[in-house]
Amino acid sequence: MPKSKPLRFKSPDLPEKIKEQFKKFINDHPTTTSAAKVLFGLAVFGGVLTAAVVVPGVVSTIGRSTNNRKVEERKRYARLWQNFYRMKKEHSLVFCKEENGADIYEFTKNGEKKFRRFVLETLKIEAPLKWDGNWRIIIFDIPENRRLARRSLQRKLSEIGCYPLQKSVWVHPFPCEEEIEFIKDVFNVKPFVYVLKASEMPNGKVLYHYRQMLKSHL
Repeated sequence: MPKSKPLRFKSPDLPEKIKEQFKKFINDHPTTTSAAKVLFGLAVFGGVLTAAVVVPGVVSTIGRSTNNRKVEERKRYARLWQNFYRMKKEHSLVFCKEENGADIYEFTKNGEKKFRRFVLETLKIEAPLKWDGNWRIIIFDIPENRRLARRSLQRKLSEIGCYPLQKSVWVHPFPCEEEIEFIKDVFNVKPFVYVLKASEMPNGKVLYHYRQMLKSHL
């Protein structure tokens, strides 16, 4: 592994709720998360990449023999460095300054765009301990010349568990304002998407669709 100064990354500007979701994903999937995602995770964690320290939770190989675990950790850690150098070459990361013996790197616009796409993949609507009784209605009117963004938005709404009342009207019972705001930002459709609250839901199909989910949170 490289013999160099420790590397630190300036955390991208993300809502705290979205950061926590991404952290949880990294911690819950230590051996299947790509090295690129791990580097982004280090930025969110305020972590350090150094040849002398193995990042906790990142190269976990529980259940393997000691020798195999060490080999796997070395390989995975080497991939972190390889991805770091690749991201530098692609101008996704740029040197910012030296501070307390470490080199500080920050994401370029290109790097932050990639980072947000990675975060988008892990995004989900988390269930509250108790439902507040309000429905979140996501409505949008995206121009035809932005139809690819519209399709991407619809696909993502489906992935995170929203239900389509119409092609441009979707619904979810749980708080999701911050998640939708993040999605709007990634797809650059902020002026065209709104989230409203409704205390009643007259559509029987929606009630049936979420019946089991709501039973657990009433």
